[in-house]
Amino acid sequence: MSEAIKPLTVPKEFLGAPDKFNLTLLMFVAAIILVVCSTSGYWLWDLPNACC
Repeated sequence: MSEAIKPLTVPKEFLGAPDKFNLTLLMFVAAIILVVCSTSGYWLWDLPNACC
């Protein structure tokens, strides 16, 4: 007879954010803002020509 195998699950402490302040989410939002600002600066505000 075979033994019952316990299913592999993720521990509960890894499922949610540790606190109300989530550093990973803050870095993700900062990266999105940086991409939007740099793309807008290149195409809309013509920043490469303003610097040279």
